[in-house]
Amino acid sequence: MLDIYILFTIISIFLIYFIYFVFFTRYTPKQKQKKKKEQKSDANLEVGKNFEQKISNIISHYIKKEWVFQNIYLNSANGRVTEIDVLAIHNTGIYIIECKFMNSKVIGDADDKNWVQIKNNNVCIDFLNPVIQNNNHLNACKMFLDKFKLPYYSIIVFGDKCILPDIKSYKVKDTYIVRKKELASLMRLFTSQKKLYSNKVIDAISELIKTKSRKPNK
Repeated sequence: MLDIYILFTIISIFLIYFIYFVFFTRYTPKQKQKKKKEQKSDANLEVGKNFEQKISNIISHYIKKEWVFQNIYLNSANGRVTEIDVLAIHNTGIYIIECKFMNSKVIGDADDKNWVQIKNNNVCIDFLNPVIQNNNHLNACKMFLDKFKLPYYSIIVFGDKCILPDIKSYKVKDTYIVRKKELASLMRLFTSQKKLYSNKVIDAISELIKTKSRKPNK
């Protein structure tokens, strides 16, 4: 009986050490820090994708779902591949949408290289000026659809609680900066304009995007 007790004790101690080794010494401090950053990055990516889907759903109320695309990859003028968050084709124009899931204060001007997001804890985070960023997307789309003479519109969408800079200060033609809750009224206004191309032509453009746009590198 005593031998069994000793054996059980030894096995228990071994299991405790094994569990500690597997779960507590699996990563070095640097590896743990890297792992946390990766997990945070994955979480932010998931939140961003969900926001893009919500934006796509809003636009699909005013434009046929078959004419609304997410995550379209096109060649830019410098030869690099650029990604468009949401691209919508309609009889009234081509709409390039950049999604920014931010719900804090944002400052910046149209000509600034970077804008600044100011979080509640006063942490400032620089990010690429979305006006410039989406203008690059727009130019890539123009190059891709050069034979179609539809007007192009750049729309940048932030979260509903985001405090935006004075939009009147942006003197960039056909560029609109809105919160998510303001997008529906903007799309309603756009799609009520005079139709410039037939549904048949828009279908042809959509098919071209489906078949000829670049695929992301895996």
